[in-house]
Amino acid sequence: MVGANGGVGRAVCAALVREGAGSLALGVRDQEAGASLAQELRSLSADVGLAVIACDLEVTDEAASVVPAATAAIGPLDGVVMAAGDPPSGTLWDVDDQAWDRVLRTMLLGPIRVIRAVLPGMAERGWGRVVVVAGLNGRKPAAGGVIAGVVCAGLANVVTAVAKEVIASGVTVNVVDPHFTDTPRWQRHVQRVSAQAGVSTEDAAKQLLRDVPRGRPVPADDVANAIVFLLSEQAASISGAALPIDGAVNPGIY
Repeated sequence: MVGANGGVGRAVCAALVREGAGSLALGVRDQEAGASLAQELRSLSADVGLAVIACDLEVTDEAASVVPAATAAIGPLDGVVMAAGDPPSGTLWDVDDQAWDRVLRTMLLGPIRVIRAVLPGMAERGWGRVVVVAGLNGRKPAAGGVIAGVVCAGLANVVTAVAKEVIASGVTVNVVDPHFTDTPRWQRHVQRVSAQAGVSTEDAAKQLLRDVPRGRPVPADDVANAIVFLLSEQAASISGAALPIDGAVNPGIY
């Protein structure tokens, strides 16, 4: 699990432990946060094997080495989930080249490097699942989310292309596209809009959710449960998909 200590990452790890996962490698930037997460997961199951792996996808060497490091710690990887990155909001004129470089390295090139490292071994063993967490911006461009839109659309393109190459070997590769998700990142977003608009956090949240039919962000557990399904045997024929997990926000069929 790359990005294990983020809001979605933590929910995925907990869901996998509850489903009886024998071992997990927790890819994190912050080793202390990773150790804390491991302690939480052991409270759910004392039997789960856990390894905390230093992984900053922005750093080329760490993105390329996380799969070998995880394999050395827990053995061949049956599934890999990537949920790293927090792209800044802003229009094309608001986001500078430094931010573009950081986000492209972390959220596009990083996952590409991990996919490149893990797929050959999975294909050789005849089994594997890869799931990348992107976002609805990839299919629903917005002026204030241009960098996220580019990255998410790029991930979907990569996943669809790669999925065709490995499906015959029993390996699937998919993207999930959450919308606003009830995590600390959502709370930061609400606080930022509140400060920019000079309104209360309650009014900021209502403003952000005005086009969300359910009127609330998606629970992180809902995203995690969808990912756990995609990692399962039952999802063997789902590959190259970009699955929206958005509470009916997406305005079209596709």
